Amino acid sequence: QPKEEVFTNRFIMSPSNEIDEIRSISWSRISPNGRLIAFRATNSLGVNMLWIRPLNSLEPYPLRGTENIRRQFWSPDSKYLAFFKTNQLYKIPVAGGPAQLICEALGFDGNWGTAGYILFDGNTGDTLKFVSASGGTPQYATTIDLSKGERTTAWPWFLSDGIHFLYTLFTSEGKQIRVGSIESDESTLIFSESEMALISTRVEFSQQGYLLFVKNKILLAQKFDENSFELLGDAVPVAQDVDAIGNTFTFGTSNNCVLLYEYKSTSNMAELIWYDRSGNELEKIGAPDEYRDIALSPDNSKIVFDLHSIQEQNHDLWIRDFKRNLVSRLTFDKEDNVAPTWSPDGRFIAYSLRFNDWAYTKYKRADGQGVVHSVHVPDSMQNRPTHWFSDSILYIAVNDNSLDIRKYDLSDSSLSPVINSSGHELFATVSNNGKYILYDSRESNRVEVYVKELNGVGSRWQLSNNGGTSPQWSADNKEIYFFERNNLMTVDVNITDTSFEVGQAKKLFSKRLNYAGFFPGYRYFVSNDRQKFVMNIPSNVNSNENVIIVQNWLEELKEK
Repeated sequence: QPKEEVFTNRFIMSPSNEIDEIRSISWSRISPNGRLIAFRATNSLGVNMLWIRPLNSLEPYPLRGTENIRRQFWSPDSKYLAFFKTNQLYKIPVAGGPAQLICEALGFDGNWGTAGYILFDGNTGDTLKFVSASGGTPQYATTIDLSKGERTTAWPWFLSDGIHFLYTLFTSEGKQIRVGSIESDESTLIFSESEMALISTRVEFSQQGYLLFVKNKILLAQKFDENSFELLGDAVPVAQDVDAIGNTFTFGTSNNCVLLYEYKSTSNMAELIWYDRSGNELEKIGAPDEYRDIALSPDNSKIVFDLHSIQEQNHDLWIRDFKRNLVSRLTFDKEDNVAPTWSPDGRFIAYSLRFNDWAYTKYKRADGQGVVHSVHVPDSMQNRPTHWFSDSILYIAVNDNSLDIRKYDLSDSSLSPVINSSGHELFATVSNNGKYILYDSRESNRVEVYVKELNGVGSRWQLSNNGGTSPQWSADNKEIYFFERNNLMTVDVNITDTSFEVGQAKKLFSKRLNYAGFFPGYRYFVSNDRQKFVMNIPSNVNSNENVIIVQNWLEELKEK
């Protein structure tokens, strides 16, 4: 009897177009048995939650209790999903039921192996750790040798035995892919820094014996020997136009040859638009483009913006001069330049340069002349600017043991702590009198907005109660603004020499901001007179977030 022919089948899932409740999706993951897709979805209220889509069903369903978690990963038997939330590792049954605590740990991304262990990464400078899926105390899985230029480890992925694993090692020269073991400190190099120059940070192993990775938005597969840890043959294309969330590409395979990846049918086009305090449109700034972070100059005569280039596949900073109606390019690097902030006199712009998936704070003159200056912090600390307070004082967010706020003195390169917690503080700006710092933090179950006294007893005020991010002061410090989901909120402020008083948060109007890209910086700004807001708004261009499912993906490789 002739052997039955096996065909490769492709189909599309687009939850944001199929379900009214869903506005956007990210991090879609196929289950090991190839029957379920888990994805993170944001609803119209801005709440992010896990959803499950069985491949034999037209309707996905949400997993309650997974609000605002970090990226999820499957158990080997496809019955559970694991995730981190507020420095705790959980697992939740996909058939329904409450989430179960595995252990206390700071983590971001993980993988659940066949030997019953969960492997996960942490903050910058951390080693990988592993813990039994049934609970226990996490143990170290890798080491970091700072004398060799090693900085941090990330993106763990178990091989078939559930003992050996792939991981990314970040070094002073770039990044490597290595194979490690939870039973040994020894590791084997798979991809060197030069080989990883054009390859995305994350590499997965498929149970069909291939390494999967993205190069120039093309998903490639290369045969891999699990016993010798050697690559075999050449990498072959599997899919094109794989989509990235920030710098993280979404793809994966099941044990039975189901491939999944995400792509967008159009680019992330956006518009810069002025609105009044009621949310009425006043004026568009320039033509639609792939705008990202923005910042108004201190005198409001210019705006600096991060523009994503499809051709160059990077982010650069540009400046629009409103008076002269002139646009000029500020940075010309092949690396990504994001999160701009102006010096108080408007002569300089500080920004975050991302090189080999590492963030550095740089600054240069706003007219583009002169050299690029660096902020000198320890090599183990990723950092980005949050507020240029005075001629010599720059506040930066530093990713050390957690994402904290530091004060950097440009005159002597000294670095001093301002906010230290496990809450991941961002968007920190200081009041005009230098006494109060405004920031958002994830120290509770969600990001909220706070003001803290910098001196004395260090009193603190929470301004948001239903989630809040991207806070900023008005120029006169009489108001504070932040976004609560898609709502622009305002809080009245009264600052005297001896007191600080805040009112109750009130909604000004609703707008959906464009959050494409890395999103380390502001996507809106308020004018000095508090009467206008410039916002980065998604264009009215159909941009479908699609999940592509490929059944029997290996069959096409046999023909190549």
